[in-house]
Amino acid sequence: RDLVALHGGTIEASSPGEGKGGVFAVRLPIHHEAARVEDGSPLALDGVLTPLDGLRVLAVDDDVDTLEAMRIMLERCGAAVTTATSGRAALALLVRERPDVLVADIGMPDLDGYGLIAQVRALDPELGGLTPAVAVTAHASLTDRFRALNAGYQHHVGKPVQPEELALMTLSAVRAAREFDRTRRPRVSAVSPLADDESPPIVTPARGRARSAESSRAR
Repeated sequence: RDLVALHGGTIEASSPGEGKGGVFAVRLPIHHEAARVEDGSPLALDGVLTPLDGLRVLAVDDDVDTLEAMRIMLERCGAAVTTATSGRAALALLVRERPDVLVADIGMPDLDGYGLIAQVRALDPELGGLTPAVAVTAHASLTDRFRALNAGYQHHVGKPVQPEELALMTLSAVRAAREFDRTRRPRVSAVSPLADDESPPIVTPARGRARSAESSRAR
């Protein structure tokens, strides 16, 4: 029942009587977005066509159909997508290819999404340790979102994946990482050049003001 509800569907149970078995009817909606994934046309976000243009995305999911759908969604937004079907393969690709962002499924065998992001964050920055990441999972409760963010992901996207949400979260993760990197860079103060006849200022600690060397000698 929970799985059906996550996909926006309903489930009904009926039985002709005791000892005669039961019938379960599951109804799932056909999402308009799912149909649009296959038409090949570019996606726009807030009026911007191909909002991920130029971004290199590493997508990983052990389900090949879901992985292919994500690849199509991201490429329609302008991204260059590399795919992996396991956490270990994704880790090797991340170190070698240094993508701009990682989009990873959580529920993978062997090395799941939590284990993957833990190993990514353990890497040196030069090897991709600060790569922004988006978690993709069918578990979309507040607890699941908090766990993904606390593990090291910047954003969380629930399944079934919607193209616009995936594009928005991917773009937001990259922008946040770039802004963080910009604020970490040391600031260099601009110093005005001195005039030919000007002496460098001398700071008087007691009065906390500057005076020129010439005026100091006059006193």
